[in-house]
Amino acid sequence: MILILKSNDFIETQPDFETHVLALEVFLFHWRKVAT
Repeated sequence: MILILKSNDFIETQPDFETHVLALEVFLFHWRKVAT
């Protein structure tokens, strides 16, 4: 949830696209761990 809210902030301000992608990769990495 926190990451999603952060993502919305990133989309609104667009400060650093790479940072947004990195956060998304970290989220997917943890999500895969939980899924499996």
